[in-house]
Amino acid sequence: MEKLQMLNTLLEMTKEAERLASEGEQMERIKTLSAEIQSTAHKEYARVRGGQGWRVTPNPTRYELCMIGIREELSHRSTVIPTMPAWSASFGRIHEEIDRTIKEIKAKHTAM
Repeated sequence: MEKLQMLNTLLEMTKEAERLASEGEQMERIKTLSAEIQSTAHKEYARVRGGQGWRVTPNPTRYELCMIGIREELSHRSTVIPTMPAWSASFGRIHEEIDRTIKEIKAKHTAM
């Protein structure tokens, strides 16, 4: 359940950023949310991996892959000046990834 709470937190931040980007406003807030989302995913991945860094294991879980995907989706934003449509698309992809991960975790939990 802790993973679902983390995913829901990330999802709420992503939805806010996605909305702001689609409306084309508050670039500073979008950048702040992007940094918070990336940092949260980074810390969560490190926590799940027991502090072993970003080396991907041979069989990463869907949850680990989600955290990696979030980090990678947002990592290139610091080197490129993104447009609002690019921000919106990035947050949309993150939103979809989190949704898929939540569904898989719930399905596995129900099966148990």
